[in-house]
Amino acid sequence: MFGILFLVLPIVGAYAVYVDAVDRDTDGPVWWAVVTLVIGYGVGPVFLGLFLVLYLVLHVLEAKWAGRRSVSGS
Repeated sequence: MFGILFLVLPIVGAYAVYVDAVDRDTDGPVWWAVVTLVIGYGVGPVFLGLFLVLYLVLHVLEAKWAGRRSVSGS
């Protein structure tokens, strides 16, 4: 199971970075994702992947919260 996490978490983390870069209109979102993969597999895929998955979840929650605020008019 640890081997599966080793392979999957950096990919999910790179996706989180890509989504964030696209949302913020950053130059080169694909390159940011590639750099994240290189760092994730080179430094510590489990810790980096877990951090970036948390980062993506927080962005999703932030988007939902902002959507609710705009609908309610606050």
